[in-house]
Amino acid sequence: MKNKITLKQKLIIYSAGMLLLALSIQAIFNYLNSSKLIVEQVEASSNKSLKNMQEEIYSYINGINFSRKEWRDKIEK
Repeated sequence: MKNKITLKQKLIIYSAGMLLLALSIQAIFNYLNSSKLIVEQVEASSNKSLKNMQEEIYSYINGINFSRKEWRDKIEK
């Protein structure tokens, strides 16, 4: 008895292969999009932390200037 693959079986195998290929491509794009989102989130958080550091430095500098002014006022009195 010969083992012959019918046309219907070939179409089922071909369809399953195409479905697997489509799912693989979709998984690759999902991975790329998620890594892009992660990079954007890291950039946003680093920009936020840099902005916070900048604000802290400015407040520190303003505090020094304010204390100098207080000392000048005390010395002048």
